[in-house]
Amino acid sequence: MSVTYTKVTYTIQEKLQAIINDEYRSVYISSEYVDLGDENVRIYITGNSDIETSNVFEERLLEGEIVFYYKDQDPIRREKFIKNRSDRLKQLLLNNQNITEWYDLEIPDITYGVDDEIDGLGFAQFSITVKSYNQWS
Repeated sequence: MSVTYTKVTYTIQEKLQAIINDEYRSVYISSEYVDLGDENVRIYITGNSDIETSNVFEERLLEGEIVFYYKDQDPIRREKFIKNRSDRLKQLLLNNQNITEWYDLEIPDITYGVDDEIDGLGFAQFSITVKSYNQWS
């Protein structure tokens, strides 16, 4: 007998990508930065843990990061752009806290910075958590 399962982790990444892609360019799923132009958004689920599991359902807590990147040689313009776009991204995510694929999306913190290895690249890194409930069929 074959085992059936729900592809929770990647499905959640794809749904985040679809939501963010409505308003942002170059949204991708990866564990590392990929240069796709001046503005990029990277999504990556870093881990998940069971909240509760039984023979009929599972409930998971998934943790990850969403990183907004912006490349500009002018540090003042870059700073303003990153803060404004990251505030919009946070609101976009909060507008989708509870949907079919997850519930209780939270953003415990946002870290701002500049990448020392790539000239002019700044970022806003969002830590996120979501909970997922899956009924076994």
